[in-house]
Amino acid sequence: MNIYPRLSQVRRTTGDRLERVSGSGDEPRLLEIMEQVSREFDRGTNNPLYARVATIYPNSWNGRELWLPPFISLSSVLIDDDGDDTFELTLVADTDYRLWPEGGISDQPYQRIDINPNSTRIYGWPCYARRVKVTGVFGYSYEKAATGSVVAAGGITSSVASLTLALGHDIDVGETLVIDDEQLDVTAKGDALTVTVTRGINGTTAAAHDAAAVIYRRKYPADVVQRISERVRYFWHNEFRGGQEPDSLGFATSSFPRWRDLILAYELPRSP
Repeated sequence: MNIYPRLSQVRRTTGDRLERVSGSGDEPRLLEIMEQVSREFDRGTNNPLYARVATIYPNSWNGRELWLPPFISLSSVLIDDDGDDTFELTLVADTDYRLWPEGGISDQPYQRIDINPNSTRIYGWPCYARRVKVTGVFGYSYEKAATGSVVAAGGITSSVASLTLALGHDIDVGETLVIDDEQLDVTAKGDALTVTVTRGINGTTAAAHDAAAVIYRRKYPADVVQRISERVRYFWHNEFRGGQEPDSLGFATSSFPRWRDLILAYELPRSP
């Protein structure tokens, strides 16, 4: 789940050796390594790329600044004004608070909520834990690309566990799909037209979708996809051939600096 490269991309990176290595038919193991490296990126950068809907209770503040995990958008910011575990005060974007970086940066997340100095309802964040409740979409970005498939005639209900796709579709196991506001994890491929999915992942809700609703796939930065694919190749060949691919030593030596540079490029500061 929430794997950044696509399986077909990783196969191209590993080359035809993947098909000749003993045990290489174990596709689930390859997907496990892909997920492992994706989470290594998240931990190293403090900057998860996948988008998740969540409610959090932040307690890292500095005067008028409230630090959050990286986020894409907020749907509500509530305050427990008197400590009774009831969130009486609903803050209004722009009127009561602003997102930082102000104005946003293309394809990068927000990290903080700053109180608007002109707000007449709040002058500083509560200095006690669990007095602020924030709901939104957290993560680095929410880029999507059309798959070329749409929801089939008749639509789907919230309980359907498979999708019928266009002939010749290139959707891979391990991808995250998006239909309307719902995210779905592709867990298996059936015949040439169907995939099995887990519904409502990353805090989204499984819902009914009308016929012809566009099916998107999550899209991640090309440099992240490339470097994670390289690192998956390294782990894969170490596991199945003891690193004995022809360029094993040279590849390991050259790929680690590229991985380190990637982490530095996407790293976000930890909350104070």
